[in-house]
Amino acid sequence: MAKNINITSTENARKQGGYLGYNLTDSGKYNPVNGTVVRDTTATYIDEQGILQTEQANVARVDYTNGVAELLLEPSSTNLFTSSEDFSQGWVITNGAFGTSQRIQSPDGKMNGFNVIVNQGVIYFPINTNLVSGQEYTFSCYYKGNSNKTINMSHFNGTSFSGGTKTLSSEWDRFSINIIASASTNLVYITDSRNSIFTANDIYIWGAQIEQKGFATSYIPTNGATATRSAELVANFGSSQIINSFSGVLFFEGVFNSDTDGYLGLRGVSDLDTCQLYFKASANNNILTIVNNVTRGEYQTDTSVIRKYAIKYNPSDYEFYIDGVLIETNSKSLMSDMIVFSFTSGGSSNPFYGRVRQVKHLPYNTDISKL
Repeated sequence: MAKNINITSTENARKQGGYLGYNLTDSGKYNPVNGTVVRDTTATYIDEQGILQTEQANVARVDYTNGVAELLLEPSSTNLFTSSEDFSQGWVITNGAFGTSQRIQSPDGKMNGFNVIVNQGVIYFPINTNLVSGQEYTFSCYYKGNSNKTINMSHFNGTSFSGGTKTLSSEWDRFSINIIASASTNLVYITDSRNSIFTANDIYIWGAQIEQKGFATSYIPTNGATATRSAELVANFGSSQIINSFSGVLFFEGVFNSDTDGYLGLRGVSDLDTCQLYFKASANNNILTIVNNVTRGEYQTDTSVIRKYAIKYNPSDYEFYIDGVLIETNSKSLMSDMIVFSFTSGGSSNPFYGRVRQVKHLPYNTDISKL
């Protein structure tokens, strides 16, 4: 008989150190299941109170950046700023000053948020060290200030500016821009000459980060040297006692967010026995559905939007849903016995990176519209 598994994002997952879920058997018994998180460095996350916290190595992160609990899995990344919280180190400010006597509570709860006073001036950092010409990077920084003000966060490549205008609020917000490094000049600006006048208490900044990614990952603090957060891998999750099914529903609510391909789903006794979602970063960040090692469909996705994906399968039928809407059906799934839940394509290859709100294996007769 089929076994069903429910993996949800709760604070208990963090307290247990791994990904905590439960197995609901056909007899109605709930059995706990737990996966192992492998990450050999510390990593930051936003707690339920909105405070940035640091989690120890090999412990799951339950992150509330989006206002609800999400299990966070990220690839490795390096903050190339050597002093991410001390803007007196390397930053240039013209026609203004850092108000060091007016420090406020930063996102991590410490009194080290920098007040900036800019009188139609600029704040920038010349960052050429470790940047490779032509490669994509993401610059991010926390801002807080007068809600009537806007800032222009940008990159100057020696010829032109690129970036965007951001509106400040009374709460800390993290803004980011993508840049393509130039061969000579790379200046990242917190404000540039298009800004209006900033007086005392108008703007505070904290937590600068630049990383060789096409998107911003969780904040990596630095103090005198660059710092790297290791990639995360979930292992040892699932067994024949948990799934053991020729039919059912694979349900995932969350988002894939990575610059590499990744898998999430069910596996059988061989690589040919699969029921998986395949995030193909190498093909415009599309989602592919893989059933018995055959691609059933390819669908465009958005790495910033939480979605609900469901694959409904049995030995003769296959259906795929996005946010409760039937996208594709196929009368020849030829499903084998699914026995293991996996956050990879197998072993440690092509791991899932992104945010997980819930993952479930459910009975075949589940009403998808109610998930």
